Amino acid sequence: MPQAKHKPPSRERYEANNPTISFRASKELRAKLKKVMDKTGKSYADIMKDGLGMQTKSEEKAYKKGYQAGLKQVQMEQFSAICPWCNREIWRESMSLICKLCQREYGLIK
Repeated sequence: MPQAKHKPPSRERYEANNPTISFRASKELRAKLKKVMDKTGKSYADIMKDGLGMQTKSEEKAYKKGYQAGLKQVQMEQFSAICPWCNREIWRESMSLICKLCQREYGLIK
């Protein structure tokens, strides 16, 4: 009988921390799982995590991270707006909605 192949210690640790789980499923259940996998791009493990309520935390974290990155990008970019007092188009670098001329004229800046 052939001897078992040697496993590196890192592989042994991985297998100890991530044991294999297998189960039998009907053809109908397997077809439904396959549809979900194709539609969402999720793996069996991700679908299992969804069922246990574990996946939503990481999805919320990813959403918040993306939202914050987008907000930071918008705050750094210049974009145009209309001054509500004089109706001039202004290029905004800050979050101020009033053009510099109106700010000076009305004493908002010195």
